[in-house]
Amino acid sequence: MSSSEVPSNEISQNVQAENSGVAFVQGSGVQNNHVVHNHLGGAYLNPEELFRRGVDHLRGRHYEKAEAYLTAAAEAGHMEAMRSLAPLERNGPYVGAWTRKLAELGDAQALYDVGCTAHYELELNDYRINFGGRKHLIEALESFEKALAAGHEGALLHLGFIYYKVGEYRDAIPYLEKAVQFLKREGRLDEQQLWAKLKHSQSKVARQQKEAARKAARERRDRDTLHWRPFKRR
Repeated sequence: MSSSEVPSNEISQNVQAENSGVAFVQGSGVQNNHVVHNHLGGAYLNPEELFRRGVDHLRGRHYEKAEAYLTAAAEAGHMEAMRSLAPLERNGPYVGAWTRKLAELGDAQALYDVGCTAHYELELNDYRINFGGRKHLIEALESFEKALAAGHEGALLHLGFIYYKVGEYRDAIPYLEKAVQFLKREGRLDEQQLWAKLKHSQSKVARQQKEAARKAARERRDRDTLHWRPFKRR
């Protein structure tokens, strides 16, 4: 039997790594850059060859074999294979294990997608940060911050919008300003909506600053009044 005739369910079962082994199954395990062997009728395939065969089967619409080869490559740490598998396990706004593994490895798009899932949960909770909302808030902000650092400018919109919705206007402004510029470059239609949120945030911060100044003035006046005592007549 040739390597191409081996049943697809044997592919991922026979993956072995040099020395230490790789356990990337469903996004668990540790990254390993050693060559991974896959014994298929006497043939040993490295992750790149597994990925190539998976893509070939995908193009030929042999989906079961394609998934098996791609899974074997992904389990061996092949990031392009993980990217190929990620859309297959997506469920609406919810990402799967391979997307989360890619995010752990610093992939910008995966970090953005994980952030979008958390943002969706936050929206379902009406941006309330009590109960389970705080967990989703932290995950969304951390994921989008990392995605932005990795070069995904689309995260600017989410960061600005989340800070705006939870009332942290001062934090929202720099992200909204950059997001407006990003949308202008992209020719996106929602620029005006974002611009309105930016102006509203700036107005809110200005009012907060004025209120803080008035409060500080009242506190100074009260303090001065307490310190001043007229002499009592004997």
